[in-house]
Amino acid sequence: PVIVKRDGFGAGQGVRVCHDPMELRTAIAAEPQNARNATFVVQKYVRGTVYGVTVSGLEGKALAGFSFIKHQCTSLNGPTSVARHDRRDDIIDNSLELFELYGLNGYAGFDYILDDAGRAFLLEINPRIMPTGHFADAFGADLTASLLAAMRNEPIPKPTAPKHEDVALFPNEWARDAQSPYLRTAHHDVPWDDPPLLAAMIDHTLRVQHG
Repeated sequence: PVIVKRDGFGAGQGVRVCHDPMELRTAIAAEPQNARNATFVVQKYVRGTVYGVTVSGLEGKALAGFSFIKHQCTSLNGPTSVARHDRRDDIIDNSLELFELYGLNGYAGFDYILDDAGRAFLLEINPRIMPTGHFADAFGADLTASLLAAMRNEPIPKPTAPKHEDVALFPNEWARDAQSPYLRTAHHDVPWDDPPLLAAMIDHTLRVQHG
């Protein structure tokens, strides 16, 4: 099988698994008429565990990063809703190298899949602010503090021991399962101290869910 993903989409949209050439042709032909000039990425299908790495850096210099398992996602191919800490130095080091190779700035996310033999395959690079970038020292690296220190020409904070195993992302995990136990048992980022922001996030999620 292969994975086919239409460019310009995100959050798991436009991604299909194709088991043979006919399914691949059908998937591409099924796109709307106004998308006939769209481009696609085709990747080998690999069974395994999906990991994310979030990195911060300044003007092509990687500063800090942590890795995690995408333990729960909003949909089959959607964004992370529960991140489970699992330090993998191999993919962290690879992400830091890619950050510097492409001269990225600020924050970036890197997705990998690890097969049963422990081999890592790079899935995609997201050169933007990531929904996991604010975890501070929950997973042992404060990305924002590192970025701010570099901007101020101050020493970069040293990594610390992770303080949590799981982090539930709001509103992603709430949208996946409003009764999710992770919203009660895991560390989470529900903005209880900012009711207007909380209401706006809920309203936006409901609009997306109901079209």
